[in-house]
Amino acid sequence: MGKVRNNKTIYFANAWKGLITKTARQQLENLGWTVDGNWLNGKNINSLYKVIFIAPAYFDKAIIINPKEFPTSKVFTYLLYPDELVGWNFKTSSYLKEKQKAFIPLLKTTTILSHSQYTLDLVASTYGESLNQTGHITYLPIEFNNIQKVRTGMSTRRGTTIKVLWNHMWRSDKGIGKALTIVDQLSLRYPDVEFYVGRKESWGKNPDVNTVKRQTKEVLLKLQTRNNVFFRPGFNSSKIIDYWKFLTQFDIGFSVSPQEGFGLSMLEQAAAGVACVMPSKEAYPEIHSGGLLVQNVAEGVSDLIKNSLKRKEVSQKGIKNASKFNAENWTERILEKIIQFNSFL
Repeated sequence: MGKVRNNKTIYFANAWKGLITKTARQQLENLGWTVDGNWLNGKNINSLYKVIFIAPAYFDKAIIINPKEFPTSKVFTYLLYPDELVGWNFKTSSYLKEKQKAFIPLLKTTTILSHSQYTLDLVASTYGESLNQTGHITYLPIEFNNIQKVRTGMSTRRGTTIKVLWNHMWRSDKGIGKALTIVDQLSLRYPDVEFYVGRKESWGKNPDVNTVKRQTKEVLLKLQTRNNVFFRPGFNSSKIIDYWKFLTQFDIGFSVSPQEGFGLSMLEQAAAGVACVMPSKEAYPEIHSGGLLVQNVAEGVSDLIKNSLKRKEVSQKGIKNASKFNAENWTERILEKIIQFNSFL
């Protein structure tokens, strides 16, 4: 990082660009902060950073630190990956609720931030006294204002055909099997509606990936012959505007993820005007109050297909709710925490 000329230096460990958005980073930089991170710009962590946010994780060569190694830095633990924090059972699609010893030095001694109350409660119930009890909720940012600009520019694109989107990684913890079953059932029930499955063949690296491929092979072969079912590849992060334009094409989006501590993808869809249907569990009721929260997602999607007024109402409520998570407000909340817990500013 070189010689530090001021105290306004922040390091985000184990956070992708999609989690700490471009606008959020620019806001901090405009206020004089230097913003780095292992996954943001490939910079290595060191003790010269005055503020460090670290999301406990193991995947993709994540950094694991002991705060004692950074005595001159203010270290915040940011709870972003609940499955990493408490473990995940791929056979039962449920949390293991097991303490991860490598994370305890962080969780016990640093200020805790969480992207949702749901995740904070889950971690607290697992770690008990091993968790610093002063937890704070700091919701993640989305590029709400920029998505709205794209939506306004695409306002004339909608035709008469209703379009439904499922757009998650093809993993068991995102409900790939159940999602494909819903597309299978509803595409037969509504032949005039178009159904899109996004992130084509984004299987990920979970230990059950081969099992998931085997279990979904038959339904995928069936859907590939259906005239009103389409598969679309994922978007590179450098094509983010194209991704937002893609989202504005859809009337309805749905999720069936059995593991969801926040739901960033569904918030982006809501911001784009998509009427979102989600199960009434995990972090969905907390984060996605503007969406249609149901016990049966397939019937929820069916309801919106049949009822144009309700579809419009859910879309409008979703936009209003998504606006609360805009990147500019996130920057203000983060700076409030930095100032609250640091005497050097």
